[in-house]
Amino acid sequence: MVGGAWTWGGWYSTEYGNGKLWKIDYDSGFMVEIGGDGVHLNGLAWGYINILLGASNTSLYWINESSGEQTFIGSFGLPEGSKMGSITRDCNHGRFYGVEYVNNGLYEFDRETGETAYIGLLGIDINGNAVLSHCIDDDCLYLSTFTDQGELYKVDKESGECTLIGEFQGGAEISAFVIDPYRTYLPTADFDWSPRCIQPGETIEFNASTSYTEIGEIILYEWDWNNDLIFDESSENPITEYMWEETGYYPVTLLVWDNEYNMDTQWYTVYVGKTYYVGGTGPGNYSKIQDAINDSIDGDTVFVNEYSSPYWENLIVDKSINLIGENKDTTVIDGNYSSNVVNITNDGVTIKCFTIQKSGWGSEGILVHSSNNSIFDNNISSNDGGIRLLNNNNFIVSNIISSNFNYGLVLWSSSDNHIISNIFHSHSEYTIQFWHGCNNNLIQNNSIFSNWYGIDFRFSCCDNKIIGNNITSNPRGNLHLQQGCHNNIISENDILNNYCGIYISLSSYYNFITNNNIKNNRYGAGIGLFYTRFNYVLNNNIINNYDAGITISCGFYNIILGNIISYSNRDGISLWKNNDFNEINENVISNNGEDGIDIWESSENLIFNNTITENYNGIDLFSSSNNKISGNYILNNEKGINIIELSNENKIFHNNFLNNTNYAYDECNNSWDDGYPSGGNYWDDYIGEDVDGDGIGDTPYLIPGGDNVDRYPFMKLNGWNNTRPNQPIITGPTSGKIGIEYEYNFSISDPDGDLLWIHIDWEHGTPGKWDGPFPSGSIVKYNYSWKKKGTYTIRAQTMDSNGLLSEWGTLEVTIPRTRETYYLWLERLMDRFPFLEVIISKIMYL
Repeated sequence: MVGGAWTWGGWYSTEYGNGKLWKIDYDSGFMVEIGGDGVHLNGLAWGYINILLGASNTSLYWINESSGEQTFIGSFGLPEGSKMGSITRDCNHGRFYGVEYVNNGLYEFDRETGETAYIGLLGIDINGNAVLSHCIDDDCLYLSTFTDQGELYKVDKESGECTLIGEFQGGAEISAFVIDPYRTYLPTADFDWSPRCIQPGETIEFNASTSYTEIGEIILYEWDWNNDLIFDESSENPITEYMWEETGYYPVTLLVWDNEYNMDTQWYTVYVGKTYYVGGTGPGNYSKIQDAINDSIDGDTVFVNEYSSPYWENLIVDKSINLIGENKDTTVIDGNYSSNVVNITNDGVTIKCFTIQKSGWGSEGILVHSSNNSIFDNNISSNDGGIRLLNNNNFIVSNIISSNFNYGLVLWSSSDNHIISNIFHSHSEYTIQFWHGCNNNLIQNNSIFSNWYGIDFRFSCCDNKIIGNNITSNPRGNLHLQQGCHNNIISENDILNNYCGIYISLSSYYNFITNNNIKNNRYGAGIGLFYTRFNYVLNNNIINNYDAGITISCGFYNIILGNIISYSNRDGISLWKNNDFNEINENVISNNGEDGIDIWESSENLIFNNTITENYNGIDLFSSSNNKISGNYILNNEKGINIIELSNENKIFHNNFLNNTNYAYDECNNSWDDGYPSGGNYWDDYIGEDVDGDGIGDTPYLIPGGDNVDRYPFMKLNGWNNTRPNQPIITGPTSGKIGIEYEYNFSISDPDGDLLWIHIDWEHGTPGKWDGPFPSGSIVKYNYSWKKKGTYTIRAQTMDSNGLLSEWGTLEVTIPRTRETYYLWLERLMDRFPFLEVIISKIMYL
């Protein structure tokens, strides 16, 4: 290969002797033939988009990037006997340069015609062996020579003079040389495959989804399965499948193309392994599992027959192999109460379909020191401990882990593991424990029952997901996160009939407890937050737990939102001592044995928009101050709100009190309204009136127990959600004549946008009938005439669809006495007394 050129499409070189164009992968050096077999070329340069320039000895050519096709441009016009060698493009200035091989000179040439302009001598003898390239960063030409040993020179563009930079490592002779200014824009190919331990005839999934490009998108994936430089499969899908029928090592190459026709390749060697058989009567079968493991290599499979079970062994798996039993119920590895039954020390091990039992004291059925292992579909029982993980990225799937003397599964500083669809039962201590920095683990769809304890996280175990598990009937068990366990998600679990439900404690922050069913836990709370803050308890069903539904103690800034909390033996929610700045919002809290919400020695909490019903006390405050209670429905309780023992400066407003036996009791100093016009609460036993129609009663509601009153009780449910209409604005003539109709405009509006009705008092002191409805913002027109002189006040009032009345709008109108008015009066007088007409006529003609 000679030459070398960078373009937006990739790297290119030309085949020595025939001018054939090749594309080069910049990571691996892998080459793809483009074509164009034709004139021998000494050098390449980027010409236009999708077009290269090629230099033969005396002439310049266009080279198509996609096909390699050559098109003659023109002659260089060099002196006789001269030969143009390597060429390059100055990408900063759009100029083109070439080195002449015979006389060792630097030329500039025109890409449209091929005409050249001599610049100067290089000052070195390149003897036809040099490659020229331009660097954008320092705007210089560089020359790679390989006459004796490989050397790199900097070339002056104005004089042609060369300055030695140094020798290439080992004196390497570089015949194709590219300085790529935009390397980061090209795609990056990569892939993985599964399974990693492969048997002949087994289907393998190859996944190239990790390939990427910084700009554009990858549009094509090509696969070479046998390293013959011919791609056997081409697809727009990054995922494909393949299989080999025989054991062996198979190089696999991936070529990716982006939508700008840039490419990249990646290759790995895939091993299709051998199977070693243990037990049974087949020729060459091993009698011991460990012997087969010792003879295997990475990627092999050890298959264990049930025929010779049990196998009295303590295995060390120090290779990436598949260890597979014939039947998980009858293929038994028995540790004989000595040491670990299976010790995995290498990455990428699969253990499947065994019964693994009887480890030694202080040891495990399976001990895992390594990563990326899969343990699935096994019975693991009667060990001191079931499984211990000491490393990352392991899969524990579909196992039955039971009756181990100490615990089922322990993880120690072990992250990114998947613990899915296992059954854990009958352990005398902990079922699953996470210790010291176990992060990003997924615990999903496991069934955990009849153990002494449940699941326990301790000491900085963060970002774990506990989803969809069934945790039931564990006598001292629950789900517990403690001592600095942050950002965990506990969601969609059934936690039933345990000692208690979910506990978060001891400086564990930002945990999400969502959409769980927490029921019938016999001794503790459904959810407990202790010495912790910034946790979120959202949309859980918390039913029939022995203590409170939710207990918070020494908790700050926790959010309790959208939960159903009912039939707790004690309180629905208990804020028990030193709880500040918590939010309890939009929960349904009902039928609890004591208080719906109990606030004990806790301050600055927000209790809003909850439905609190069928409890003894709806809300109870003891020695708790500066809490805000607003927007709640408090109904059908023995006592709505009970406030005692130095619970001062709490604000209680905009709550609905309905059908409580006793509505409120307050022996302290608190505010039961938010001032006017914001108002107080709605009390369905309030008997006051609302004469002015503002929706607020005209007399206070008295709170038993002390001197507290609700100064502004609402007349209707949720009355604070409706604002009275604005005062109407009346425009029209302010003076006129008797008997003439005048038009008046009434501008009406409502802050809530409600429909409005209007009635008007023109002159009699009593308004007429309601007229409407009209949309808010309307201008309603009416005509009216007065029959007597005088000064009149037009009054108008509006009413919204909730029955609230506006203030009266007014306009004063004056109707003066006129001559026409006098004659009209006289005419009416003579109509009534005709004899007056004769008398008046005689008087007028005297």
